Amino acid sequence: MARFAPKPHDVARELVRVTKRGGRNVMGNWIPNDPTPVALILKLSSAYTPPPPSEVVGWLRRCYGPTMNAFAAAEQTGRVAALQKDLEGSFHTQHQSDIPQLTKIPATFLQVTVAV
Repeated sequence: MARFAPKPHDVARELVRVTKRGGRNVMGNWIPNDPTPVALILKLSSAYTPPPPSEVVGWLRRCYGPTMNAFAAAEQTGRVAALQKDLEGSFHTQHQSDIPQLTKIPATFLQVTVAV
């Protein structure tokens, strides 16, 4: 989970340090201003945290760090319902499955490969 590290350059330097000569490090990174749901979740969540389809939102609320933090902060300010509504709205507009029991949302990431 290097993407949430407070010092990403230090993480990258450490990955290179511990990689065997001739080896590779491959990471997937979220793309800034990406319009897909994962990026929207992070953007919406950040609006409810201090600076420095419903079941999926419930899971994110219990298990996904940025969303857990957003709900914790929203509880302090009485904005839980607004955060829930924003996240559900994001999922409803991005949802691409014709099967009710299946959640299908697009996501993009930037693959970074470092040869050592």
